[in-house]
Amino acid sequence: MKYANQIASYEVIKTVTAYLNGVKVQFGNKVQMFLNLLLKKNKRIKELKIEMKKNGGTEKEIAATMKTIAEQISKVKLTISSRNIEDMLKKFLSSNDLDKIRNLFDSYSTDYRFAKGTIYYDCKANPIKHIKEHYRLSSMCEVLQNKSFNCFPLRKGFIPLYMMIDTYILSTQILKNSIISHLDKEVVWGAVLDVTSKEMKPQGEKKVMKFRGTVYTDGIGVSVLKQNYDTKKKSGSSGGKPKSIETDEFQYIEKLGKEDLLAGAGKGVLIDLGCRDLLC
Repeated sequence: MKYANQIASYEVIKTVTAYLNGVKVQFGNKVQMFLNLLLKKNKRIKELKIEMKKNGGTEKEIAATMKTIAEQISKVKLTISSRNIEDMLKKFLSSNDLDKIRNLFDSYSTDYRFAKGTIYYDCKANPIKHIKEHYRLSSMCEVLQNKSFNCFPLRKGFIPLYMMIDTYILSTQILKNSIISHLDKEVVWGAVLDVTSKEMKPQGEKKVMKFRGTVYTDGIGVSVLKQNYDTKKKSGSSGGKPKSIETDEFQYIEKLGKEDLLAGAGKGVLIDLGCRDLLC
């Protein structure tokens, strides 16, 4: 593909930028949401309010109690955000919930300290440090049967926009090798994929359809391209012979004559490449 290296460089930067922006914008709010689920804030306040009304509590007493509960829960959340899990009030959390919170922080090294002492500031200052936790948080919210969220939203529509990654692009743009590797493709791809997985095994009659170093991705899902032959580079030399100029099989619309344009009226399809639009 012409200019594949430049396109891949742009797409990789775009993908990484989208991931980091997603962490900056979403992560702090999703941590708050996750802690509210564990602390059952709304449920506690609602149940306590109903109980106090049954026992004849005044509106002023109920409001004061609600404020106290909210302040205590906020204090717990603030303590957790500073990673001081063992120092917080534990009356709001079961041992199982405490394990979930500890699990949330497992991806950080033990000596890692949040900027300004809080995860909410650090996720905006150092988003790359929270990418793994962002994904883990999404999985944990699903386990809690809460509304799941897309932790890596690269697209806004339902129609995916795929980019191709071949061995050359992988080596130069993702693995950042200074020179093109002459290793076997399986060795190169083994650095980022499990080449022994079921999805990568040969298919078809006589198992000739194999993964030969090309995938398509929209940044979330990956499609593995399998071929029955290796793609080879075209020779850059013509052996001193002049290259023959091949005419295009299809003509550009601006080169069509008036008769051809009239014959094709109402039959045209306009495709806006890269923007996922199809106009008839």
